[in-house]
Amino acid sequence: MIAQIKDLLEMRTAQNESLDSVPHLEVYPAKYSRACTLSLQRLITAFQAGYHRGVLCRLVETFPEAKCDVIVTDPPYGFNKAVERRSLAELYILIIEKLILALKPDGQLVIAIPDSSHTGPQFPYFTNKRFITQQILITAERLGREVRTAAYSVPEPSPIFRPPFYWEAGRALRRAVLHFRIITPHC
Repeated sequence: MIAQIKDLLEMRTAQNESLDSVPHLEVYPAKYSRACTLSLQRLITAFQAGYHRGVLCRLVETFPEAKCDVIVTDPPYGFNKAVERRSLAELYILIIEKLILALKPDGQLVIAIPDSSHTGPQFPYFTNKRFITQQILITAERLGREVRTAAYSVPEPSPIFRPPFYWEAGRALRRAVLHFRIITPHC
């Protein structure tokens, strides 16, 4: 915990030493390369202008159907807490269906899930990116939805610009960020 707090303080200091003036972004030196984040001033301005009204923060059980253009979520996966696997599996079954139902006819789902652990603990199999992808495809089909993938032109972009995207959390965890475009086909 102390090391993570130290890393956050170093990152905040680096953010104050912004390298470039890119509109709405702060570009700063990171440990190995440049990093960027949304400008704090831009976030404050957006919040004051009322952009927060279009953001829903709710428990999954209360999600309204067909109301969300985009859903971004990072569900629990039992890494840092002792969670009964059965209840966690039931949560995943529930959230996948609720998230798909909450999307508008041409909505997008962005979900962060564990990819690998560098400290030893294993993740439950149902949090694996292949398993989650399969469950989203199956659930979407059962609900009468289709999952569309991005079309790539020739030449294809390098793998760094194609999903799934990854990010590392300190030295302990690598996450995959999955992105799905889910449509409701017209019959």
